[in-house]
Amino acid sequence: MSRRVLSVVAAAMFALVSCSSEQPVEVPDSIVGFEGPATSTAPATSDPPTQPVAPTLVDPTGFLYESGGTSGYYFTTPSGLWRCAILADSAQGGSDNQMAGCQPKTSTDMPVAGAPLVQQFGSGALGAPNAILVNSSDDARFASLSQALFWRMDETTPVLGYGQTLSANGFSCNVQESGVSCRSDSSGRGFQFSTGGYAFEYVEALRTGAAPSVSAEPVLGRVWGPDQKGYGEVKPADIYNGGSLSGLVENIVWQDWGGSQATGTGVARNVDQSSGVANAPIEPVTIVGFDLGDCEGTFMYRSVVWFFPDNGETFESAKDMSTKPCEENAYTDPNSGSSGGGTCGVVTAADGMPRDVLVSKGSVSCPEAMTVMNATYPTLYDKPLDIMEYAEWYCSINPAGEILFSCGDGNQEASSLVVIYRSMDDPYR
Repeated sequence: MSRRVLSVVAAAMFALVSCSSEQPVEVPDSIVGFEGPATSTAPATSDPPTQPVAPTLVDPTGFLYESGGTSGYYFTTPSGLWRCAILADSAQGGSDNQMAGCQPKTSTDMPVAGAPLVQQFGSGALGAPNAILVNSSDDARFASLSQALFWRMDETTPVLGYGQTLSANGFSCNVQESGVSCRSDSSGRGFQFSTGGYAFEYVEALRTGAAPSVSAEPVLGRVWGPDQKGYGEVKPADIYNGGSLSGLVENIVWQDWGGSQATGTGVARNVDQSSGVANAPIEPVTIVGFDLGDCEGTFMYRSVVWFFPDNGETFESAKDMSTKPCEENAYTDPNSGSSGGGTCGVVTAADGMPRDVLVSKGSVSCPEAMTVMNATYPTLYDKPLDIMEYAEWYCSINPAGEILFSCGDGNQEASSLVVIYRSMDDPYR
């Protein structure tokens, strides 16, 4: 009973290959668009300046993990966006045998604004990095690794909380609301980064003694696609996923907003009780916002689901089909004037109609997205039953729904998805 409007093609995460060291790449020792006010190179704070104090150190034994000839101290960030480690033995050899670094949760390209191109593993070509790291002797750098070295593969990676510092094996890493920072304790070289940018320097985390204070009320997720309504707002009266009216909940009255779960009641079209959306009965629903926490600096309910109690449905039976806006790329209306988000460009087929190309999921770069779309959409735009393979991408027309055309990076569950949306007046939307 999935009510998520975004459709996906069958696609899979890329296969990880065997261990080997990558070639270091020269990158500028300067700040490039790090999060925070334009006049400051340090993470922004909402409180008055405070005097630096000793970091809040965690017991490293709770982060230690050994497997397959490698050992290290692994952690993930509270937002779940990054997987990081201090590696005591990376099995890479050379100066990178001991290092600290991070990779994205999807093990694809680093979605960090301003990140430089680096030499790709196994080739001389330049491309997007998939890691940021520092060893004990060299400058911090972005890199293209052959595998997810900074992942703990048993899926039980502990969270390093905001304001906490993990110090082990001659390296220190901390997590703040504005990003992650790691350094070599012996050389002093390090990095700080977030999706908003990076700097090749270490920033100490101040003692917090508790989870970060939040002065504003949480919002419900964030907008991840066009024509959506209610997401990114406090106590929205209506929410709409965009596209089909099966993704619309109206007249919502909320209870317990700001608690670990916010529950509301409203009405929606019960498509399970009809042959289509147009004749679906409008029935009472319960909507729940949950997984309260930080998402790239915004305090939000990171998951939302609704269900029909009169059908015997419950939160427990429905939550596995929840929408998780924080796991989708944030969307910005290309007509809003904002410099972020929006489309990667326009592709046109033989019908002469320009179509906007968007990255719906994952961290694929816009140049790669446009290359894939220009190579596939003009061929498939009038062939709704065909699937086209381009490199590791699988692309196809979606016969109905808000997404007209989509390309996923593989043939199972996609880690990256590039889409073209149908126009609002398209009868198949």
